[in-house]
Amino acid sequence: MGQSTEDKKDSLSRRLIAIRRDLHCYPESGWQEYRTSVRIIEHLEEWGVKYQFGKEILDPKLRRGCPNEQEDKKAIKRAVKETKRSDLIAKMEGGFTGVIARIEGEKRSSEKRPVFLLRFDMDANEIQECTSEEHRPYKEGFVSLHDGIMHACGHDGHVAIGLGVIKQLQENRDLFHAEIRILFQPAEEGVRGAAAFAKTNLTQGVDYMLSGHIGLNANRLGMFAAATTEFLATTKMKVSFYGKASHAGNCPQEGKNALAAACNATLNILGISRHSEGDSRVNVGALRADGPANIIPDYAELVLETRGSTNEVNQYMQKRVETICEGAAEMEGCKHKLEIIGEAGCASCNTELAAFVVQQAKANPFFDQIVDELEFHASEDVTELLNAVHGQGGKATYMLFGTSLSAPHHNDCFDFDEGVLEPAAELFFQCILELCKKKEISQLIPKKN
Repeated sequence: MGQSTEDKKDSLSRRLIAIRRDLHCYPESGWQEYRTSVRIIEHLEEWGVKYQFGKEILDPKLRRGCPNEQEDKKAIKRAVKETKRSDLIAKMEGGFTGVIARIEGEKRSSEKRPVFLLRFDMDANEIQECTSEEHRPYKEGFVSLHDGIMHACGHDGHVAIGLGVIKQLQENRDLFHAEIRILFQPAEEGVRGAAAFAKTNLTQGVDYMLSGHIGLNANRLGMFAAATTEFLATTKMKVSFYGKASHAGNCPQEGKNALAAACNATLNILGISRHSEGDSRVNVGALRADGPANIIPDYAELVLETRGSTNEVNQYMQKRVETICEGAAEMEGCKHKLEIIGEAGCASCNTELAAFVVQQAKANPFFDQIVDELEFHASEDVTELLNAVHGQGGKATYMLFGTSLSAPHHNDCFDFDEGVLEPAAELFFQCILELCKKKEISQLIPKKN
């Protein structure tokens, strides 16, 4: 006798939890997800799924905020030790992480084959994970084994969900007539990764894009939002100031103080006037300089961000930062270099597709609190992919899957209820099957009286 539907769901749920916990033990920062990429590929190989990775899916000119060579070599050495898959990692060296899986449906149809894009992010946060007995990952033995890095945003869960969708699609190819592209995207943190894929042929010809996030404002198990609103546009910047070192006591007039320029810039950046046409944000996250007390520093750097509720507001904030840094450098007789290390714009979800997803969620008894949309009030580089798909006439939405949280996202005690993994994977799968059955999406949305 075959497995019952409930037994299959339970089996899939256990497997996805195991995948999530394995990834949680070995978190990796953006553009350094070597082990994560290897594990994804190994699952795809086990299931007979076609995939691409490395330089064949990434243009190096489109990447933002890549680690330096020393950091990259360290991450590679660690991943090779942990996976024993130097054959795969050699093709990713230099920060070419990420995987694209492709599945072709085998059901015969005279209709045009729809093209789907699914996106799941995979990087972790540069945070030291909590080791309190009250923290479940520590208590149950799947706490991060990498110092200073942890999955504090749920991307380990996102990868598990994505693999759960792939397993169901691969096993049921006879049920649909479609091309499915699944992106496991590196470097979402710092909004560095999506643009490198949005500007490739990955988004060309896409009819439907589905992506999502666990938790955030959907903070209880069973809650679900079919669309997300209020994305903030953002620009992440690194500003380097170059001065001239000199003895601070013997000949201070000979020096050009790079740290003074950076401090001046910091204070003025934090004081930028806000914009009347939308919400604006600015933050300096790091100010770095190093040297003895008696030497005028010849180098300093800032790492900062701007945000805006519209692209125009964010651009206003960014331009003010650029002007301030130029002036601060000139005041101290220094030179400066401003580098954009991450950026993402605003975006909206397709209301028609979101309404269809609501109907699919209502058919799943797990989801007991379903809303059309929830506000995000933060930045996510999925917007680059949403806009690329919409720009070519496709439909895209970004969903929120509810789950209870032990602490807020990006907190060292972050954890989530893993009961969300299987239902989320099931909803992705069911949406694809149902979308493949129709000619026009409007035909599947009940009309209001």
